[in-house]
Formats: sequence, structure tokens, C-alpha cells
Amino acid sequence: AHGAAAPTPGPAPKRGPDRWQTLEISFEDAFLGATRSVCVHTPQPCSQCAGSGLEKLSVSRLCEPCRGSGRVREANGLIRCPACEGRGYRNTQACSHCNGSGEEVGERWLQVQIPPGLIDDDELRLAGEGEAHPDEGHPRGDLRLRIRLSPHPLFRREGRNLVLQRPVSALRMLIGGSLRIPHPAGMRTIPLESGVAHALTLRVAGA
Repeated sequence: AHGAAAPTPGPAPKRGPDRWQTLEISFEDAFLGATRSVCVHTPQPCSQCAGSGLEKLSVSRLCEPCRGSGRVREANGLIRCPACEGRGYRNTQACSHCNGSGEEVGERWLQVQIPPGLIDDDELRLAGEGEAHPDEGHPRGDLRLRIRLSPHPLFRREGRNLVLQRPVSALRMLIGGSLRIPHPAGMRTIPLESGVAHALTLRVAGA
């Protein structure tokens, strides 16, 4: 007799929403790679009211919505005041720290490894660092970091090429020789042919 058939796998578990942030990095970090600290702002229970949204008053106060009567008027007549539960007074008020929301924004720092070679609009994905799923038991979404390169005083970018513009005297161009140029990984020396005294483009392959 054949054994029981293996159960068919169910649908993939749903995840919470992804979170998007922009991560600005320098040309040097993009060229060499780096480790950066990224701050993630996440809602958490208010530290002052423990998430209730209310804080206790030292002295009870007259309930403002019902003006102490314990009843408020609606289309169908008078009903019990929901703010004071019909007592006419209140011994709590909306938490002054979170304005009654029961939440505050917390900071969480993540160490992110930046691989060499990233440029504008490239993306890093950090699994499980996104938003929580509304239902417990489902994994969180991902944190997706969209890369932006900071402006550089020397370099600009054309695709994945670095472009550097440097002044060189006409005499030096006529004589030729070696020319030292800045580079994200340190100074480089490139050959300069002699006998040319006008603007020209030198290409350093693989640099």
C-alpha cells in the first residue's frame, strides 16, 4: 500500500507592509563600501501612559462634554455620556505626552553594510525590519533603503563612471609626464602625453 500523500504547501505567509527610507551616502562610501548606522522610527506604547492614552488627574474635574449632567444629547434623545460613563465628572484626561493616542515614536538604530558600487536609486533590503502585520503571528515587512549619493566637490557621475575636471597649465601639457589626480580610494598617477595644449579627456579604465 502506498503511504499518505505529502500535504500540499499552503500559501506563503503574509507579511507586514514594507517601510521605505532614503539613505544618503558619500561617493567614497559608494566606491569602497562602508558600514552605516540607520535610524528607524517606529511607533511604540507611550512611556508615560503605558499605551492607555489617559493620565490620572490629582483632582476630579467636571466632565466638559456633558457639563456634569452625565448625559449628552443625540438624534434619538439623551444618552449616557461616553466621556465620563455617566458620572458627570472625570478623574482622567488625555495623556499630555502622546495627546491621547497611546503611542510615541521610538528610535531604533540598525547597522547596515553598504556593498561597493551602489549609485542613485539602487536599493538595499533589510528583511523583517519593516512594519508589523496587523495580525499577530505574521512576519514583519522589510525595510527598503533607497540610495542617494551626496554631492561631491570634485567628482560627478555619468552612469557608473566618475568624471573629474582638473586644470592643467598649457606648458605642462606641452611637456607631458605624470599627472597626479584625486580618486575615492586615494591619489592616482596617470600618464600625460606631451605636445597637446588644449582640453582633452583622459580615461582610466577600471578606476
